Amino acid sequence: YNTGPFKFTLGYRYNKAEFASGDTLLRDDYWWAGVNYQATPALGLSLAYYYADVKGARATATAAETNPSNMQQVSFIADYNFSKRTDMYL
Repeated sequence: YNTGPFKFTLGYRYNKAEFASGDTLLRDDYWWAGVNYQATPALGLSLAYYYADVKGARATATAAETNPSNMQQVSFIADYNFSKRTDMYL
């Protein structure tokens, strides 16, 4: 969703990876939300949060299913455009 200098994003991804035998290798849901702010024509700021809700995982088709910790990540990016083809980000 865009409004003025702000851009808001939300997302969801469903994942179920299987072995050839049909046993589940990994089952997880992945969610994210973020906001971008164009502070000036050259400077853009982004803040985002990512969350992986792991339901179960196996190392091999015969291994017992485990429930690993759910991963979380927060990111902040400052991007400065020197020209159309040159930028610097942190």
